[in-house]
Amino acid sequence: MGSAFLEENISNGRDVIFTLTRGYGWLRKYRYRFLIRRNLALKKVLLYGPHVYDQILFHEGNIGAFDQFLIKFFSNDFSIQFVNISEDFRIPPGLIWSGMNPFGVGYSLMCRFNYLHVWKYLKGYGTAIRIDEDCELLQFQNSDIKDILITGAISEEAYLPTNESLLPYLESFGLNAFYDHKFPYTNVYATRVEFWLRKDVQDFLKGVASQELSLEDRWGDLPVLGVALKAFGGWKSHQGIDPTISYRHLSHNALVRGGEIFPV
Repeated sequence: MGSAFLEENISNGRDVIFTLTRGYGWLRKYRYRFLIRRNLALKKVLLYGPHVYDQILFHEGNIGAFDQFLIKFFSNDFSIQFVNISEDFRIPPGLIWSGMNPFGVGYSLMCRFNYLHVWKYLKGYGTAIRIDEDCELLQFQNSDIKDILITGAISEEAYLPTNESLLPYLESFGLNAFYDHKFPYTNVYATRVEFWLRKDVQDFLKGVASQELSLEDRWGDLPVLGVALKAFGGWKSHQGIDPTISYRHLSHNALVRGGEIFPV
């Protein structure tokens, strides 16, 4: 299920919870444990009330029907919809990829999907809530957001190649002032989808994604979305923090609570 999902399954005005996840072979199925913990936590925190959300798990085309059934069964949620985005999960022509990036091409393509492609799949929704596969939600009160985006904490971009090549690109358009390292921690956030579909925002995102070093230097969704919010939406980082958002980041061994990130 790919782009056809757009026309068949979206009801205008509904809200959605989404993530991009991955598939594992028989010997590594235990790695679904984080995703299942995520899904079970959602049922306790966000899915128990009267507000109705669609649930979408985007994947790279490598989660078959049996694994989809297992994830739904152990998550105790058969409303989850799996959407195959493999058509967007590939190296496009004109971009450099030497294979020397230690994170691997999958990580760079994940970042690219999360700042560029995801919005076309979410067209028609009002609010979209991203909760990554390795994030276990503890509290999320403010799902009816008034700002463009709310997040649990602010983070900087610490990856040196990104800082060395993305900033000069932004400088060429006079956008360097927005690269202030006060970006939304993008593993959990809620946002108004309509902002990301605006022509000026889409032109910016597509421009970033077309730069030859954007994959090689792993230009992440954290700084790209952060700059877009500030440059085109007047987003203020201190106003975009919702201190009621609380969750465990299982891969980072971190706890987000009260607007701060704590090691655990």
